[in-house]
Amino acid sequence: MNETSCKFNKAWIGLCGKEPVNERGMCPEHAVKKCVSCGKPATRECSHTGQFVCGYSLCDDCRHGIPPAGEEGYFGCAGGHVSKKVYKKQHEERYSKKE
Repeated sequence: MNETSCKFNKAWIGLCGKEPVNERGMCPEHAVKKCVSCGKPATRECSHTGQFVCGYSLCDDCRHGIPPAGEEGYFGCAGGHVSKKVYKKQHEERYSKKE
């Protein structure tokens, strides 16, 4: 990998490494990808794992969401994709200690 390699981060693999074609440093395959959560240009694949790796395209500002307890879904991949702000709220609701 060098500075003239595609900057798209593939889940559980690393940087793409192909020759970039745009100012964001993405190859033709990744230059057109959009975040499934907000629609911004994608920079990576979602690396959330249940039984499988999620793999959806995400931007730097979005994450795999946290479902409520008991609603993890099929293969443990429920939760959708959300902004960092929503993710933080979900995390606090699910994991904060309640007395």
